[in-house]
Amino acid sequence: MPYVPDETRGYVLPKNQRSAEEDVFYTTNRFGMRSAPHDLKVDQGAPDVPAVIFLGCSFTFGLGVDDDEALPFLFERGSGGQYWAYNFGVPGQGAHETLALLESGLIDQALGGKKQIGRA
Repeated sequence: MPYVPDETRGYVLPKNQRSAEEDVFYTTNRFGMRSAPHDLKVDQGAPDVPAVIFLGCSFTFGLGVDDDEALPFLFERGSGGQYWAYNFGVPGQGAHETLALLESGLIDQALGGKKQIGRA
């Protein structure tokens, strides 16, 4: 997966892209996050579904596995749609990039007002 420069975090994943590396597919949504089951739905309703945010590096992102094998994807699918997972993981990023992400407002923008689990 190629990266693009980002003023806040140094580099991020490109938006709305599908790429392959060694028989593994990586798909990102309009915010540059790894796709989750709710990204695949035509009807983006269900505003009352709580959001669960996944932060981290390559493990969270799911480096080396297909979209439907990444931990956040499996979590959302396993919840039966009770929760929507948001995968903010980016390979190689650490605590300082995660802090910049939290302070940037991108999470709130991506969630579009959804209630977040563990955050008031």
